Amino acid sequence: MLNEKHDLHLRLEIREGELAFIRLNMIDTDVDCLIETLKHLINFNHPSQICKTPWIDQLQLLHKGLTSLRTFLTRSEDTRYTVEKVKALVLRIIDVAIEVEHMVDSFVASFDNDCFLELDNVVRQMETIKRDVSGFDDHKIQDLQHERSSSRVNPAIPKEDNIIGFDVEAREILDRLVGNRKQLDVISIVGMGGLGKTTLAKRAYNDPYVAYHFYDHVWITVSQTYQKNDLLLRICSSLSLTITNEAAMNTGKLREMVYKRLKGKRYLIVIDDIWGVEAWDDIKICFSNDNNGSRILVTSRLVEVALHIKPDSSPHLLRFLTVEESWDLLQQKVFPEDGSCPKSLKKTGKQIAERCRGLPLAILVISGLLAKTEKTVEWWTRVLDGIGSYLVGDPEQDMNTLALSYNHLPQHLKSCFLYFGAFPEDFEIDVRKLLWLWVGEGFIEPATENIAEEYLINLVERSLVIVERKRLDGGIKVCRVHDLLHDLCFNKAKEENFLHKIKPLEEQLSSPNTSGFRATDRRLFIHSYVPDYVISKPSSSNTRSFLLTSNYISGLSNESIFFLYSAFKHLRVFEFGGVFTPFLPSEIGQLVHLRYLSLWTDGLVIPKSISTLQNLQTLVIRGKTFPIDFPFCKDSNMANLMHMSIWPSVRSKHPVALPKIRTILMLHLPVGRQPVLERAPNLRKLGCYVSPQRGGLVFFPPLDFLVHLEKLKIYIDHDYRHGLPTQMRFSWLNRLPHSLRKVTFLNCYLPWSDLSQLGRLPNLEILKILCAAFQGPRWDTNDGGFQKLKCLKIQSPELVEWNTDSDHFPRLERLIMNDCGRLKEIPMCLGDIPTMGFIELWRPRRSVAESAWRIYEEQQSLGNDGLKIIIHSRREYEPTFLYKPPKIMINYRHSSTDESGDEESSDGEA
Repeated sequence: MLNEKHDLHLRLEIREGELAFIRLNMIDTDVDCLIETLKHLINFNHPSQICKTPWIDQLQLLHKGLTSLRTFLTRSEDTRYTVEKVKALVLRIIDVAIEVEHMVDSFVASFDNDCFLELDNVVRQMETIKRDVSGFDDHKIQDLQHERSSSRVNPAIPKEDNIIGFDVEAREILDRLVGNRKQLDVISIVGMGGLGKTTLAKRAYNDPYVAYHFYDHVWITVSQTYQKNDLLLRICSSLSLTITNEAAMNTGKLREMVYKRLKGKRYLIVIDDIWGVEAWDDIKICFSNDNNGSRILVTSRLVEVALHIKPDSSPHLLRFLTVEESWDLLQQKVFPEDGSCPKSLKKTGKQIAERCRGLPLAILVISGLLAKTEKTVEWWTRVLDGIGSYLVGDPEQDMNTLALSYNHLPQHLKSCFLYFGAFPEDFEIDVRKLLWLWVGEGFIEPATENIAEEYLINLVERSLVIVERKRLDGGIKVCRVHDLLHDLCFNKAKEENFLHKIKPLEEQLSSPNTSGFRATDRRLFIHSYVPDYVISKPSSSNTRSFLLTSNYISGLSNESIFFLYSAFKHLRVFEFGGVFTPFLPSEIGQLVHLRYLSLWTDGLVIPKSISTLQNLQTLVIRGKTFPIDFPFCKDSNMANLMHMSIWPSVRSKHPVALPKIRTILMLHLPVGRQPVLERAPNLRKLGCYVSPQRGGLVFFPPLDFLVHLEKLKIYIDHDYRHGLPTQMRFSWLNRLPHSLRKVTFLNCYLPWSDLSQLGRLPNLEILKILCAAFQGPRWDTNDGGFQKLKCLKIQSPELVEWNTDSDHFPRLERLIMNDCGRLKEIPMCLGDIPTMGFIELWRPRRSVAESAWRIYEEQQSLGNDGLKIIIHSRREYEPTFLYKPPKIMINYRHSSTDESGDEESSDGEA
C-alpha cells in the first residue's frame, strides 16, 4: 500500500477529472457505516475512556450534519454523474466524510485526542456544504432528473431474429397463447438480461398461426423509464386510433379509448421489458375480459413483477442454452451464408461457444467479433483466451443490456451485487458466509440482519444471481453469478472504486500502476500469488476490508503474515480463511475495528487478545483435527459477537456474557453445566459436538433453557455400531426447546424408538436423519407426532422396513431418501398425505423405485396431479425404469448439485 506521502504525490499526478470520479464513487453505504459508528460513539457503546473526552458535543454535531448531507446523497443518485453542480456538492460531502472517518477510526484505535485537532475545521466545512445544499430543493432535483429522463428514447420493437434452441419453450408459449382457455390469460417470460426473452416473445408474436388467431396485435416496450400517457399513446398507435391533442393529455380518456377498441375482440398484447409493477397497474384497466381467448404476453427480468401481474400462475423461467445450441447459434451468426464452420475452426469455435455459458447475448457479442475479423485458428484462440474482456470491454457493445440490470438496482442492492466481484469466476459461494460478510461491511445493520437474505433473494429475482443449491426449507444455500455478469460486476466495482484486485507480482512490475493503491482503496481482494504479495509488505490506513476468497493456500509462515495486523490497522473485514498459519498471534487484538474475522490455523488455543475485539460480529476459524480452546475470560468485551463457527470444534471453560450471539457452530459440549450456552440467551442456531466419556457413555445435556433456539445439529464423535448401552436411553430428547424448527442428527447411533420423543416438538418443520444417526432395521412411527413436519430427509443404510401411517405426518410436503440401500419399499400411505408434493430418491433399489411409481399411479387415479417424483439412478447407464411415466423425473446423473442430494457439510451447520 502507499503511505500518506506517496498518496499525496499520487493525487498530484492524477488528472483532476479522474480524481473527482474516484472520490465521487465512495459508495453511499460507506457513509452510512460512518454515521452508524458516530451513533455508537455518542451512545457510549465503546469503552469508558470515550465518555471522558471533551469531544462528545462535536461528535453529535458530526452525526447530525452527516445525516443531513446523506439525505442529499440519496436525492442525487440519478444526477450526480451528469449534472456538474450536483457532482461538485457530492464530491465535497465525500471529502468531508473521508476525513471524518479517518479521524474517528484513528481515535478509536488509540484513544488519542490529538486525532481530533482538525475537527472544528471539519464541522465548519459541513455547515458550509449544508447551506449550499439547501439551494437544491426537491423540485430542482426532480427537474434535473426529468431533463435527463426525457432525453432517453424508448427502444422500438426489436427486429425479428432467428432463434436457436428454446423449441420446447416456444411450443409451450404458443400452446398457451392459442389454447382453449376462454378467460383472459397472462403469460410471463422471466430471465436475466440477454437470455432471449424478447427474441422468444417475438418468435411467438410473429408465428403465422398466432397472427391468424388474434384480431388485434399490440407490441409495446416499457423499459426502465416510461411516462404513463406515452405508454398509452403507443398502444393507441398500435391499434390505429386517432388521438386529439386534448385526449393525449388525458390519461382517463386514453384508457377509455383503448378499452373500447379492444372490447369484444380477441387480442394479443405483448408488454416487453417491464421493470416495475406500476407500469402494469397503470394500463391493466384497459384490457377487457370477454371470455374469448384474449392473451397478454409479458417479459421481465423480475419474478416479483410477473407474480404481481398474475399471482396464481408461475412465470416461465427461461433457461440457458445447451452447449450444442450455443454452438449452432455461434455458427449461424459467424457464417450466415450456410451456417457451417470450417473444419479447422470447429474445435476452437465449440470451446468459445461453451465459454459463453449458454447466454445468447454473450454468444451474439462474440459472434459479432468473430464475423468481422480474420477467421484463423490463431485469432480464435486469442478470442477464447480473452473472452471475458471482449464481453465487457466495449461500452458500445450489447453488454449495455446487462448493465441496465445494475443501473436499475436500488442503492442498497448495488453494494451487495458489486461484492460478487471479489469472488473468482464460477465460484460457488456459501450464502451463510456471504450474508455475514455483507453485515460486516455495513451494507446491512446487525440489528436487521434478517433482511440480508431478502436482499439476496431480490438479486436472484432480478436474474443477477444464480441459485446453485437450496436448503430444505427453500432458502438459498449456495449461489454464484454467471460468468458474463461476473465480468460486468468486476468492471463496475473497479470503475466505481468499490473493489481493488491485488494482481500477480509480475504484472505489477510490468505495469507500475497495475496494483498501485489509492487513497480510496477501501476493499482489497486477492485470489492467488499470496506469498508474493506478503513479501512486498504493503501498508495502508485506509483499507477497511481484506479478502482472500479463493481456495486454500499454504506456505506462509506466521512471521510473514504478522505485519498485516499493523499494516491494515483499520480493518473491519478480514477474510483470510484460505491462508494456513501455524498458530494465531496475539497481535490480532490490535485490529480493534474488526467486525468479521475468518482464519485457518493449526493452533489449539485462540489468543486471549481476541477477547478485546469489541466490535467483532462474526468469527470463523478453521482448524485441523483437535478441539480449539476459546479464551472466554471474565473481562471479555465481545458483547457484539453474533456468529461463531470454529471447526472441528470449540470448547470453553469460562463463562462470558454473549447477549447478541445467534449462531454457534461445532461447540464441544462437556458433561454437566453448559457455561457458554447459559450466557447466550438469544441463540438461534447450534451445531454441537459430543465426545463419549469413560466406558463409552454419552451424556447429552438438556438444552430446554435455550428458548429461542430454532436449528440444532447433533454429532457424536464415536463408533457405536453395536448399539448404545441401555442406561443411555433416557429422555434427553424431552429436554430440547420447543422453539426448534429444524433438527439434524449425525453419527448418533440412537434407537429408532427415540424419535417418538422428538416428534412431540410442537414447531418442528424439518428433520434430517443422516448417516449413522439412528440404528436398527425397523422404524415404527406413533400417533400424535410430527404434527408440523414439512420436510423429512433420511440417510440410513441400516433401515429395512418403515411402518407408518399418513396421520403420523399430517403436513409432510417433501420426502428425501438417500443411500437407503436396504429399504424394501416406501409406505404407500405417504401418498395419502394431503400436503405431499415431492418424493425424491437417491440411488434406490428397484423395489423402492417401483413402490414410488405405485404411489404415483394411485394418486393419479384419485385425481391428485400435484405429486412429483424424482429418482436419481445409481449410475448414468443404469436407469431405474425402462420406461418413463409422465410426471416422474428420472435423473441419470451420478452426482447432482440439487439441494437435497448434496453431502452434509462437516462445519457444524445447524
